[in-house]
Amino acid sequence: MTTNLFEAQPTENSKTGAIEVDENVIAKMPAGTRIISALGHGASFWTRTARVETMMPDESPRTFFLKVAGGDRGRGMMQGEFESMTAIQAVSPAFAPKPTAWGTFKTNPDLHFFLCDFHHMDPETPNASTFTARLAEMHQKSISPNGKYGFHLTTYNGNLPQDCTWTDTWEECYRNNLKKMFDLEEEARGSDRDFRERRDTVLDKAVTRLLRPLESEGRSIKPCLVHGDLWSGNVATDIETGEPIVFDASALYAHNEYEVRPMRANRKFFGRSYLKSYHDYYPISEPVEEHDARLALYGVWSALNWSALHPDKPQYRQTVLDALNEVMRMVSDISEKNMAYRIEVASSARSICKMTECKKQKVKIGKNELRFGVWVDYGEHQGWAWRHWGCVTPKQLESLHDVLEGDVEMFDGYEEIPNDCQEKVKRALQNGHVDDEDWKGDVEQNRPGMKGFRSPAARKKKAAEQEGADVILYAQLGSLTSLALAEGLYPTQSDAEEGDQSPSKPAPKKRGRPKKDVSEDDNVEEPAPKKAKVTTKRGKKIKDEGEADDVAENEANDNVSKSSAKKGKQTKGKDVEPDVAPKPKAKAAAKKTKAVKQESATDEPNVTPTVPPTKKAVGKKGQKAVKDEDELEDPNDAQAQPVKAAKRSRKAKVEHAEEGSPASEHDEPVVKSVKKPRATKNAANTKKPIAKKGQKDVDAEAEAPVTEAPKAKRGRKKADS
Repeated sequence: MTTNLFEAQPTENSKTGAIEVDENVIAKMPAGTRIISALGHGASFWTRTARVETMMPDESPRTFFLKVAGGDRGRGMMQGEFESMTAIQAVSPAFAPKPTAWGTFKTNPDLHFFLCDFHHMDPETPNASTFTARLAEMHQKSISPNGKYGFHLTTYNGNLPQDCTWTDTWEECYRNNLKKMFDLEEEARGSDRDFRERRDTVLDKAVTRLLRPLESEGRSIKPCLVHGDLWSGNVATDIETGEPIVFDASALYAHNEYEVRPMRANRKFFGRSYLKSYHDYYPISEPVEEHDARLALYGVWSALNWSALHPDKPQYRQTVLDALNEVMRMVSDISEKNMAYRIEVASSARSICKMTECKKQKVKIGKNELRFGVWVDYGEHQGWAWRHWGCVTPKQLESLHDVLEGDVEMFDGYEEIPNDCQEKVKRALQNGHVDDEDWKGDVEQNRPGMKGFRSPAARKKKAAEQEGADVILYAQLGSLTSLALAEGLYPTQSDAEEGDQSPSKPAPKKRGRPKKDVSEDDNVEEPAPKKAKVTTKRGKKIKDEGEADDVAENEANDNVSKSSAKKGKQTKGKDVEPDVAPKPKAKAAAKKTKAVKQESATDEPNVTPTVPPTKKAVGKKGQKAVKDEDELEDPNDAQAQPVKAAKRSRKAKVEHAEEGSPASEHDEPVVKSVKKPRATKNAANTKKPIAKKGQKDVDAEAEAPVTEAPKAKRGRKKADS
């Protein structure tokens, strides 16, 4: 009689020795099956296995693989493996042995078994490309029976159960399973405050941060059937077919990346090369940049499972701690990198609020005022764009809530602000808007889902007010323009035409335009120095040539610097020196000679002035020039005529034109009453310039307008009266 080795602790002998096959095991085989042999085929801490050779009723041989475990856990383990292998075999028949049955021994109700086909396997890890292609195919083809994550019963890794409760989201499913494994590990090893704090951090923050994005913001994943305990010891190659094969499954419907967590390790076999090959067939889930962090999180479950299975090995607890630390570090790095928001109390009052209205008005955020920051990347520069907490819109809070995934403590800077500010932030995230007393916009816009700072009605009203203000402004500008035209402040077209036709004729009612008239008058050949001789103030009348000379002499000493400064304001195209009143008459004549020479050289380059000077004399102080009416009508004699100071620029222009007029045959010597010394002194100085002007005017063929003589006549009569 053979010994039931399944009831004894495994030894080297019992692993290979003959065993007795229980009646309930045989009952699960096809009817009429005969047992040829049953030998032990290995053992573990939790199970015994055997290879059972049989003969089918049709006399064909068939070999079964038998696994036995004891106790309640053993029962669950055997049932769980049977259901797991059945599910895998249904999706990928060649990827797993065909399960036959599971049950309980008849001879010992405390022993339970799992029965399936036996395969001759090569223990070497199968080819990476072939294996990962079969694995990805199973994941892609599998369909959850209810579209949820989990499994219809509890499955086991080793002798430890996993939580396979059906859930709608993968985040919830994995959290349940991870929490279950934490409990089992602490039950086996004990716990302390530090360990519990790390546990809570991973369960509450890391799981949410890393798994929720898989199924939010438009992203989704499907529940895939996974082996559940995939590592190199549960993978082999079928010797007969050469195909990869898996066994010892603890299946559930999960995120497909949960399956490949062991491949994250940089091993020669079943390492990174397998992971890369797998994702050639099944792309990485979004967000791709968090793929490695997700695998690290899934690895925490494996570390806990291994530590709980071997409580006598202290190094395995350290492995768990290392895994927890790595995940927390990775989550922190991701949060710091991706966190686009910050809350803080302003340390200064230098920042201008970036809300549109505040920005236009350059409203600054006050010191110690709660402010909300958005990280902005300007290309070469990055920085925070701040706004008042009361300027944060409901839409921004909605985005903030999605980023924080409901965990306000993940808000950068939250733990640094005062308690009352923390309460404000909590309420805002819960209600979807900041408190109304803090809100700086229209209250109706401060509600969940609303965009903008002002209501549509307020914006329309503001636009209407702006439009009305523009209309009023345009009307005012139009009125001012009309008034200016009526008052003659703007030149009209008729004024421009009149100026072109009669450049030397003064406009009696135009004011303040001397420079324009001089610059546009091409017929005026004599420069403007006579202005200082003719007038000194607007409205003052100089009645005769002698008085003009007196004024020039009196102002000469006081206005030397002023006259020099005015030299740059010459009429365009002429080398003249307006407003220069020389001290002595001789100097004035000399300067006049120079000016005439320059003008002559400019306007008449081919004419050499050789005509001797006429006997025109400059009027002396206190003396009047005696002329008859005919002499006054001659343009050459108009030089000494008084003019009105109010028409200063025009009169100066008239004098210049008269001085440049051609000599008339009616010209007679001017009778002068002057002091002998001054006449003698100035005679030589005045001859040549006057002669040159006369010569030039002759060659210019009397360019001076004839309308000036009557004007000079009228001025003479007025002066004599």
